Amino acid sequence: MKQILWKSLMLLLLVFTLTNCSSKSNYTSVIPKNASLVIGFDFRAMYEKSGVKGTKEGEQLIEFFTKLLISQFGNEKNIKEYIENPEKTGLKLTDKVYVFSSYQSKFFGLVMHVSSVSRLKKLIESENKQLNKESGIYYQVEDNAVIAFNSNTLLIVSSQYPSDIGLKDQAIMLMKEESKENSSSEIKQVIEKKDDIDLYLDLNCVPDEYLSEVKMGLPADFKPEDVKFFASVIFEKGRVNIKLNNITKSPKIVDIFNQLSKVTSQINGKFMSLFPSNTLLWLGSNIKGKELLDLLEQNPAIKNNIQFSEIPVDLERVISSIQGDVAIGINSFATPSFTIYAEINDDTFLQNTLDELNPFVDMAMGMASLNKIGNNIYVFKAYPSIQVWFGVEENMLFVSNSQFAADHFTQAVAGSLNNNEWRQKVTSNRGFIVLNCAQLISDSMYSSLSRDNPINLVLSPFDYIAFNKVDWQNGELNLVLKDKSANLLEQIIKLVASLN
Repeated sequence: MKQILWKSLMLLLLVFTLTNCSSKSNYTSVIPKNASLVIGFDFRAMYEKSGVKGTKEGEQLIEFFTKLLISQFGNEKNIKEYIENPEKTGLKLTDKVYVFSSYQSKFFGLVMHVSSVSRLKKLIESENKQLNKESGIYYQVEDNAVIAFNSNTLLIVSSQYPSDIGLKDQAIMLMKEESKENSSSEIKQVIEKKDDIDLYLDLNCVPDEYLSEVKMGLPADFKPEDVKFFASVIFEKGRVNIKLNNITKSPKIVDIFNQLSKVTSQINGKFMSLFPSNTLLWLGSNIKGKELLDLLEQNPAIKNNIQFSEIPVDLERVISSIQGDVAIGINSFATPSFTIYAEINDDTFLQNTLDELNPFVDMAMGMASLNKIGNNIYVFKAYPSIQVWFGVEENMLFVSNSQFAADHFTQAVAGSLNNNEWRQKVTSNRGFIVLNCAQLISDSMYSSLSRDNPINLVLSPFDYIAFNKVDWQNGELNLVLKDKSANLLEQIIKLVASLN
């Protein structure tokens, strides 16, 4: 069955354009109503955008996958026949393909539309695999996966638990007409929307061991499935646009999100002129420190960490003094260099910080030092290599491990972030994060890697990646390409073709 699954996925990469209209039969009804993750792929739309058809690169790619399939499965005649006419697989590849996951991701499913049950049977039986039949449903079991299909629907389910003997029964139950339920309104969105990729998820898809920390401080009746998100992916010329929507409706959870939203405001962009345009990673927000502290300390674990921090600094005073823009810039991952700026409304915490650091320095017996190097600028050093500059000036807090940044504290940079094309989007959001991909590739951590290193290959098409948060319900992720004249799919096709 693994071969059947792999072959189906490989053939999807060669999905073709048919002129006939898609069938309206409800093959999506096998998706469980309580699925915690559902992803819909419109491979027809992506194929049309990819530029595969009628191009030299497309022909090279098809030839490559043909050879790959033949090397894996043999039967050259059948493979070439399916690639030349994918409809002979018995699958209607012009319709959307869906992937779903169950509670805590204990099993996953793949759903495709069947156009011909006899052709699909022939495809599977050509691999010398036995097909069973129950309640009018063909099925096959191998290891911890099951393939089941009828005249309308192909369902493949796989469990991460090899001992899950109920997987076959689960697949048959989902396929039976009498077991089918109407899709939830969230899953219907995935089915009905026409984006290249649409996704729904709730927190029930996350294993419980990863949610234990998140649950602390939440209502006792908190249900992970009440926190719901929707995302849509569109491959555009020059970028991949991903719209993110928090569609949670539970009143108690919505109230928590509203509280989180109230601790931020729209960014003013005050500190953008202080960071160079080639900053590797930049994060910006506008924070109400007192409100943030009150919200954080509703969680007992977080409150304890703030009040009894191992850092000899009064974090409560520092956080509560923040009022306005906050910006964090990282210039390198190879030799980590960071700078933090924050607007503050009270600088008395600085003296309190010095009062707490001085005893620590005295007890360090020469292994640490604290010195004033300018007007309200200090440097803290600790053996062997810790150096942190910090200070306050004109209601601005500054923290950095860069001496250059400390020497030029409050001084605008000639070639600053204000020169970047994304600068105008910053001030209309409550949160903004941008990764400079071109700078990351040239960063010394990766500079010694070969041209064909996976990190370089993955990042090479991108200029930058930016995430912006308008409010707690809406956000957007943009993967912006260096080549603004083509979409990512076209560029991937050309890249893969150039490697063969």
